[in-house]
Amino acid sequence: LKSLAVQFNANAAYLGQLLIRETGEPFSSHLNACRLRKAAELILATDQEISEVAEHTGYLNLGYFSNLFKERYGVYPSRYRRMNR
Repeated sequence: LKSLAVQFNANAAYLGQLLIRETGEPFSSHLNACRLRKAAELILATDQEISEVAEHTGYLNLGYFSNLFKERYGVYPSRYRRMNR
């Protein structure tokens, strides 16, 4: 959010409030949703290890990534791959 604020020459707090007003979700939730969508795409389209997918999408902690992924998709990343291939 700070990087976006610099790019748009705006206040980060203001951008955060604007995003909540427009989307109904905070920036961190929106960012996680985008990252997890990209992770799901990579899991299905590549043979990358799940840890590589996590790192590629901005998650350095594999456990945290796996738990967020399960929250969103109902299964852990490796099972998601097995079920959808």
